[in-house]
Amino acid sequence: MKCEKCNSEWNSSRSILVCPFCGESLVQFERKKPEEILCFIVDEYGVDVLKDKRLLLSYFSDYAPFLTKEYRLLKNCCGTDFISILLTGNSSKASREIVIKKATSILMDECFMSKEYASNVVGWITVALKWDSDEVIVYNQVEGQNEPESETEITKEQDHIQGKSNNVGYKRVFDFLAAAELDVELTGVKAQHLSKLTKMGIPVPQGIIINSKENTNYYENMSKLGDELKAEVKSEILKLEEITGKRYGDELNPLILSLCVSPTVKMPGLIDDVICIGFNEKVTEQFADYMGKEWAWSTYCQFIVRFMDQVLEIPKKYIEEAISEYWQKTKGLTESGLNNQSVIPNADDYKSIVHLLIKKYKEWTFDEFPQEPYDQLFLAIDAAYKMWDSPRARIYRRDNKIPFSAGQAICIQQMVFGNFNEKSGVGKKYVSDESQNVYMQKSLSLNISRDFGLNTIPLLSKPPESSQKMLDLMIRTISNNFVNVIAVLYTIYDGFRVYINAIES
Repeated sequence: MKCEKCNSEWNSSRSILVCPFCGESLVQFERKKPEEILCFIVDEYGVDVLKDKRLLLSYFSDYAPFLTKEYRLLKNCCGTDFISILLTGNSSKASREIVIKKATSILMDECFMSKEYASNVVGWITVALKWDSDEVIVYNQVEGQNEPESETEITKEQDHIQGKSNNVGYKRVFDFLAAAELDVELTGVKAQHLSKLTKMGIPVPQGIIINSKENTNYYENMSKLGDELKAEVKSEILKLEEITGKRYGDELNPLILSLCVSPTVKMPGLIDDVICIGFNEKVTEQFADYMGKEWAWSTYCQFIVRFMDQVLEIPKKYIEEAISEYWQKTKGLTESGLNNQSVIPNADDYKSIVHLLIKKYKEWTFDEFPQEPYDQLFLAIDAAYKMWDSPRARIYRRDNKIPFSAGQAICIQQMVFGNFNEKSGVGKKYVSDESQNVYMQKSLSLNISRDFGLNTIPLLSKPPESSQKMLDLMIRTISNNFVNVIAVLYTIYDGFRVYINAIES
């Protein structure tokens, strides 16, 4: 087989979902019929795949992520033995007609389905079994019957279930207070926790939530962000500006944002938190004047390296080589010296590394590094959605029978700078086993693997005394109001302001 994206070739006796070298999807189904998807699955994995209902549903979800209505219908039917009954039919036409009628009857009785819907689902399986078309009863071919309800009608019904009026219209983005009343399937676990904390009055970095349905809408829109979503995000950002008293994209009083994903089930392969969205050269110069050059340029430098790595998909090797090249030229360190010696950058080093990486980015991509704040934000959202279809995420969903349509919500929050000074930091406090507690002084994130060796962060077990009592009080309140709390992630700003970032339960 050959990948059209990276031109890699390999020998394989059967098709696979993604390229093992670059992760590019190798199978594309755009609005195929469910019976065609099932035919492909049976051709690839054999008839025995129909005997394993969980595996069949997993493959159907992976190969046809947009057929959400059909997936739900098939999943409901797989709770019966209708497939097993169809598999007992032999090569004779009479035998097949008997098992078709019996399977249809079972779906009508056990799933409370109409005859037309039951015949339609049975038809999917019989087509996959390569039975003659005149033996197959397909709902769409029944004369005088209406087509199944449209996706729009299903969406309206789901909106009604969530307590929305059909006259209001579909809403894509919510603030934390509004999201507290939504179902966890729309907000994801992390976002729902933050919303409930906000409603309780516990300090969290304020933000907005893009509901999980937009994850599927993104792929239905040919992996592009819709104009309606962008407009709603901008509208909610304006409300966030009123709450924070800052302006997104403003040079003198900028609102800096972070982005994280909120799936209903925690899984590997998704994007890590994207921090400091909205930083650019002009904002950094303004910050340098009243918050110090070293803080401003170190924060901007961390944003650059993380944004290149997570969002712009620049290989880590290129970033590391560029930084190593700078140290070799300025400090005279060899490759072995870089590996064995801790280099502590100053403000000028951070500034030079920033300019070097921006220059290298243009050489690598023939494009300018994004400086416009909304360009950065929408690129980060786009990258988060793309990682939902990453190879690791696909494998995890398949192994754990999580449908592609489950999606992930996205949280966009005001950035709280844990690297502000020595009294600031980020930490993780365990409720039952405090020996595992972690606190990083003067750090933006607990994920130091994204720093590319640009920071020397002291690892402590306790936060500053000035914030200890407040933190303990918050954690007791959280433990009393949430079930099975394992740990709480937090940020301390300037010694006494404590913000809750997430709850692990």
